[in-house]
Amino acid sequence: MQLLVISGGRHPYAESTPILGDFLSAAGYDLSITEDASILANATEMREYDALIFNTRRENLPDFGDLTLSQAEQDGLKQFIRSGKGFICLHIGTCIPDAWPEFHDITGGGWITGSSFHPPY
Repeated sequence: MQLLVISGGRHPYAESTPILGDFLSAAGYDLSITEDASILANATEMREYDALIFNTRRENLPDFGDLTLSQAEQDGLKQFIRSGKGFICLHIGTCIPDAWPEFHDITGGGWITGSSFHPPY
């Protein structure tokens, strides 16, 4: 099974994504890991993958930069899911960006910046 992991953003992805990658590889999956979400807009490349894993936070954060998905990337993600492929969001990957409220419908819920919270670590 071919997996694509999209990583990056304001969270400890530099630490968690390698662990996730090692775990998935040890389980026998073939995977690609990238922080470049532009692949979502490339239907030909996305056809190579059976599932997409979001270990990323894709929103515009003043202290971190704009990682919001472009319209083409949003459309590509929706098409990937509509084609019957798998989509998995990990932890804050369900964060609902202001620019794409429909993402809430795709994930079935999620973190809402400014409203959601979790207790101290």
